Amino acid sequence: MTNSSGFATENSTLTTVMPRWRSSGHSGEAVRETYEVKIPVDVYRAVSGMGSQFAILAAAYAKVASVLTGERNISVGYRSAECEQPRLLQMTVQEGSWLSLIGESDRALRVCGGYLSGGQLSARTVSAFGTVLDVTGWTGHKSTGTDHGGSGLVWGFDMEGDAPLLQLTYRTDFYGEECITRYAGYYVHALELLVCNPATEHHDHTLVSPDELDAHLRELSGPAVGLPAEPFHQLFSDQVAKTPGALAVKYGDQECTYRELDQLASRIARCLLKHGLTTESVVAVNLQRSVEWVAAIIGVMRAGGAYLPVDPNWPTDRLRAILKQAEPRVLLVDQVTEDIRSAVTDSLDDAARIVTIGAATAEPANGDPRIHVSANQLAYIYFTSGSTGEPKGAMCEHAGMMNHLLAKVEDLDITSGDMLIQSAPATFDISLWQAIAPLLVGAATTIMSADTVRDIDDFIVEAGNVGATVIQVVPSYLEMLTARLSEIEPTRRLPAVRHVVVTGEALKKGLVERWFELCDIPLTNAYGATEASDDTTHHVMHRPPASASVPVGRPVRNVQVLIVDENLQLVPLGAPGEIAFAGVCVGRGYINDEKRTAAAFVESRIDPALRMYRTGDYGRWGQDGVLEFLGRRDEQIKIRGFRVELGEIENAMLRIDGVRDAAVVVKHDVDTDTGLVGFYTSTHVIEAETIREALAEVLPEYMIPPHLCRLSSMPLTDNSKIDKKALLNEVDHAAVERTEGAAPQTATEQMLAGLWVELLGLSASSVGRNDDFFDRGGSSLSAIRLVVKLGKQVSLLDIVNSPVLSDLAAVIDRKTGH
Repeated sequence: MTNSSGFATENSTLTTVMPRWRSSGHSGEAVRETYEVKIPVDVYRAVSGMGSQFAILAAAYAKVASVLTGERNISVGYRSAECEQPRLLQMTVQEGSWLSLIGESDRALRVCGGYLSGGQLSARTVSAFGTVLDVTGWTGHKSTGTDHGGSGLVWGFDMEGDAPLLQLTYRTDFYGEECITRYAGYYVHALELLVCNPATEHHDHTLVSPDELDAHLRELSGPAVGLPAEPFHQLFSDQVAKTPGALAVKYGDQECTYRELDQLASRIARCLLKHGLTTESVVAVNLQRSVEWVAAIIGVMRAGGAYLPVDPNWPTDRLRAILKQAEPRVLLVDQVTEDIRSAVTDSLDDAARIVTIGAATAEPANGDPRIHVSANQLAYIYFTSGSTGEPKGAMCEHAGMMNHLLAKVEDLDITSGDMLIQSAPATFDISLWQAIAPLLVGAATTIMSADTVRDIDDFIVEAGNVGATVIQVVPSYLEMLTARLSEIEPTRRLPAVRHVVVTGEALKKGLVERWFELCDIPLTNAYGATEASDDTTHHVMHRPPASASVPVGRPVRNVQVLIVDENLQLVPLGAPGEIAFAGVCVGRGYINDEKRTAAAFVESRIDPALRMYRTGDYGRWGQDGVLEFLGRRDEQIKIRGFRVELGEIENAMLRIDGVRDAAVVVKHDVDTDTGLVGFYTSTHVIEAETIREALAEVLPEYMIPPHLCRLSSMPLTDNSKIDKKALLNEVDHAAVERTEGAAPQTATEQMLAGLWVELLGLSASSVGRNDDFFDRGGSSLSAIRLVVKLGKQVSLLDIVNSPVLSDLAAVIDRKTGH
């Protein structure tokens, strides 16, 4: 619990809690030990000569606590010679000089003294001080042996000769010796920085020692492994020579061998070159996922171009915007439509060409054109959502792509006997490795259609029929998969699958626990960013993790993960900070977007030669050397694995004629695909359906808020910004109340209404028998969940054809004979 200033109140442990690290082998018994380190004599003399000694000691503590916790508001139990019992000391660590931080701690000490004179804290409150700063011994006073109650960590001093010792007394069930040694080092270093350069900005300095920095770079980086001299498509050609007749790609009834895929790719490459493709020219591949799509990926790279996936189902305006930003030389399509022709005409110059895949694959098969492609050459571009309303095209090079492909092959132990499932949409970056990583080792991939993926039973059956051994899904899909597998015979539960990869969203521990209760198939939690060549960490699990959350693991080969503060300083081990990637994985930036590139791709303060990508995610290192994901620093979310900026949706709403203000929030305790709520104000009444139709012209379906609500005015914060916390409180009131007499009537209708409440995050009073599932916020994914919840009493097609609650209830009654 916190008060209005953000500080802990007396109903909590009162003090800022330091990250607790201890040996995993510790018995857990609460024993107190003390670690001592000498304060350098020159530092002691400098502090003594600066006047406000206790304010300096408190300022150094505040700096250490702020760095370790990532918090600006710091609370600690403070004890001095004037008072036997600790008092509550509250300090705020703002950016500024060390002198300003001393001034803040001096102010806080005066407040702390006034608090004492107003009345001693009760014994119950004192015992709540989890951390105590005891300065009694700094000036030579001997502690009277005061019992600090349940304090887990006491920072104290004791004079020894001509300078004091820093003494950290700690509970061994909370902290380990290695952790306490580091904490003491941070404090001594903070004092050194403070007295040597008091006028400098304290946030320009790191407390991390050279030894700890070395541990970060050496022990917490992926293994350094050499990359092949040849690009991916050349290694694919080498594999063709080894296994020409082996199955490479399967799609429905179509099977394509390595030799056949190689020939298709060469035909496409030669066609692209004929149409003027040059080194790093962009090719927009606007194809449905198919054998030809995989061949097109290889063909583009074989011709020296950069692959840009485009969704054939995108609204024309979105296609137009992306073509304008990426400036492709060639657009490869299944067929030329008026929408495509219009988008190309409006966005590109006369040199751009539209080529059908049929024409490309009809080129003479004259073999690999043998275009030289270097490791630092542009390999592909994937567009992600952008907060300004304009999507961002992340560019990655061949070396980064190759490193990621090999990391997947190695960490998942993919061999020639494996069958992978390619299930992700082409515009989702994970689709790339799903399609082509198996081709490095003679394995095969089965492209699963979107319709098959949508039907969980069809997915399970198809995976079994093709002998799938490795699959990758997003957590929301794993949830449905786990629920459905629990209802079928064990022998039919993905019999050949030996590994499941999960990525795209935060993976919940409860889901992992349910998975391993069901089966013993290993799970790998994969984490990364499109801008850093896809996944950069893997966490392989054979059982649920012991930690409270599911870690995202260790860096893959040739990748460095750095946890930095807002000034890009490396934070100590265990401290929260922004996750940044460095190494071969880091892409070039955003195509034709210098401003956003400069903001996200930066030089490291550790080594100016080290280029980093700032993810905007927050995380920390666990004591076992695995990365823990803590959340986002901005308003970016994941929907079905796609990265979405709420700002892009808001900007699209603002472009609708008559809309004055717009804000999008995510409902709590429901999945993001059903939890987006869009609020808007307008100059005249605009129905939600009108907003929804306008958004459908410019945004993909998954980015359209299922819930839309018109307000007379937006709630504002004190600084006149839209108050999104207040909007979250409005969410429950935004539900449309059912009309009188429209309550669910039959037992089946009432059962369905209960499921709608659960799946769509609606209030029970708002669900009526005449409501349409999709109008009330249902999506294709939530419809699949409804099918699963109903135990396959209805199909996905039944919900599409009968979305009204009473009609769907009638379908269920008819099928079940009620």
